[in-house]
Amino acid sequence: MESPSWKDKDYIGTADIMKIFSVSRPTAITVMRKMPYIKIGKALRVSRPAFEKYLKDNERACRRGV
Repeated sequence: MESPSWKDKDYIGTADIMKIFSVSRPTAITVMRKMPYIKIGKALRVSRPAFEKYLKDNERACRRGV
């Protein structure tokens, strides 16, 4: 059975960030710490709305010839 997409989850974990951005675990943790997060034991979680806001705020328009 396939795990749900991050878009179907209320909270996104480190493994989701690793998969979305194709980055290592330490890089995923660095990214997550730039957003409001909760810590449960050693696990970090970010809310989906916070993640979507982070994506929107940090995306850059590609310009041709630059």
